Amino acid sequence: MAWRGGFATSPAEGAVHSGTSRGAKLIFSSGFEEGVALLAPRDGGSWQYLSGTDSTTGFAWPPNVWGGGAALQLLTGVSVDDMSVSAYIVNRVETVTGRTGAPTRALYQSIVRRGTGVTQDILLLMPSARGAQEGDLYTSQWVKLQPDLASQLVPGKMADGSWGNWRVLFEWKTGGPDGANYTGDYRIKVSINMGGGGELYWNVAGDNNANGFLPMETYWAVDNHRVPVVAGRWFRLETFSHRSSGADGEFWVKIDGETVADHWGANVGVNNAPINRIMLSQLYTGGRLPAYQWVDDLDSWDGLPADPSDYHSPIML
Repeated sequence: MAWRGGFATSPAEGAVHSGTSRGAKLIFSSGFEEGVALLAPRDGGSWQYLSGTDSTTGFAWPPNVWGGGAALQLLTGVSVDDMSVSAYIVNRVETVTGRTGAPTRALYQSIVRRGTGVTQDILLLMPSARGAQEGDLYTSQWVKLQPDLASQLVPGKMADGSWGNWRVLFEWKTGGPDGANYTGDYRIKVSINMGGGGELYWNVAGDNNANGFLPMETYWAVDNHRVPVVAGRWFRLETFSHRSSGADGEFWVKIDGETVADHWGANVGVNNAPINRIMLSQLYTGGRLPAYQWVDDLDSWDGLPADPSDYHSPIML
């Protein structure tokens, strides 16, 4: 079923999940295990790179997803340098208790101080191939949110008048190949929101807020109060995107195998711009700080794997 505006509706007659071909290829896989290193911030404190080959999967950082690379983008909204950015954003690869109870290496992301409202910490994939416009993409990752998430978010507004009731985990945006020509016309985001009574719920939406200077328009949105928002333990976050200007376009997101939203319909914007930013693991919030999370076992496929439960596959080159 597709979820539109919070209501479950059936997709068009005869429609099927796109990308179900058993020929789907694993593009990238990493659990941040031995061989992977997180380098110091550079380029004016704006970027932090991962390097090395993951000993458990055989894939090397940076990944090549649709022709582009990847890095952690450290956005503060204020002037910082390679050393002072750590006053705002702190990342590291560390050994923690994993989802199976055994030790694992995972990426820790944290925002300890807000520069401006744009402050965010993003594990960013940067496609450059126009083919991303037509391609399918499936992602899987394991996430552990800070245990005090319910007090990190605020029902309603903060003391300064900004909204403190949201936290974004995943986005993709369209735009030009260099990211600087402001043609972005479509965005999909997955976030956690807090209601007026302090309840946490999932919000998934498609809009044109992709840095293209278009009048803001929300095309569809889903508020899901059924699938639990969990904090302080690992959960699996899966997404699937099939781009199309027609009714067969699709985006879905699942949490621990439960569908949060499954939207069918056009997801190509007015400028026909390709996807040029995939915010695979995003830490972005209007709530209290510090905000932090762990991420592990990333997989990206060019379609749905033959067995979608086959997360974090072994070496497949």
